[in-house]
Amino acid sequence: MKRHIKAIYFKYLNGEQQYQYLSDCNKLLIEMPVAKTAVSAYYPVFLDLLEREFKIIDTPKSSVYTQQIADADINNDSLITAIINIVNANLLHYDADKVAAARKIHNRLKAFGEIPMKSYEAEATAISILVSDLNSTEYSDAVEELDLVGWVTQLSASLTNFQNLLRLREIEASKRPSEKLGDVRKLIENTYQDMITILESQSILNPSAYAVFVSRLNVLVTYYNDHNSQPGKKQIRFATVDQIPEQVYTGKVITPIPNVYFDDKELAFAKDFVLTYKDNINAGVATVNIRGKELYTGIKKVTFNIYREDQNK
Repeated sequence: MKRHIKAIYFKYLNGEQQYQYLSDCNKLLIEMPVAKTAVSAYYPVFLDLLEREFKIIDTPKSSVYTQQIADADINNDSLITAIINIVNANLLHYDADKVAAARKIHNRLKAFGEIPMKSYEAEATAISILVSDLNSTEYSDAVEELDLVGWVTQLSASLTNFQNLLRLREIEASKRPSEKLGDVRKLIENTYQDMITILESQSILNPSAYAVFVSRLNVLVTYYNDHNSQPGKKQIRFATVDQIPEQVYTGKVITPIPNVYFDDKELAFAKDFVLTYKDNINAGVATVNIRGKELYTGIKKVTFNIYREDQNK
């Protein structure tokens, strides 16, 4: 039986997206009393979990140290970038000693990857090691050769301030209720599914009373499913694909084109999606990668069987 209410793919939503979707659902329930009444047994639990989830998500944002940490992070990034620019400029210097010093520090910097792109904790660790290295006897001559002593000193001071702020935020957070987002998220998703089961049943028993609610909820579901990674594009992984019939082994590549549907619309091969194949010559299980195009994005994998006519299927 075809479902009236579309499925929301929570696993593709991050914490804030999931919370926002459930908040929008709550607004819809408030606006549609018939639906809210139907799930009255679960609604108080749903509200409580929604509030608990908000507190966990909002903790880093509400910290008095969040903006200070962000500013300190920008300062770290600026100093790192300045050091990198000085080193790169000296790689092209006419003085062989400066080029040698630049190469030595350049090679060390490469080992850390993109420091400004790392998480706060990973960035702090990387800068701490880098500063320690640049202050060591192994690199001290190169640092002096490139006049980087002052820059390294500033970076060390900036790092100390950054680490202190992170520590203060940890202390602040430790005084708040210690509840993990993943645990609350699982509970609220289960409660949501319980409510949807009831609403689905009611929409079947009394379609006219629930038609508006179901329509509006499905608009929400479609929006969050389609917009959670690339705004304006639909995720091909949510498409429905007809089972590909078993194929007879020929000794050559076998490339069946599956029927692909999105929201009951059949998609066009080459226009809406393209195909690549794997293990599609010999008998066994072959894989088809369906890659979205134009309005569709992402990849969906399906399989089909190849068999020899002389073998038992």
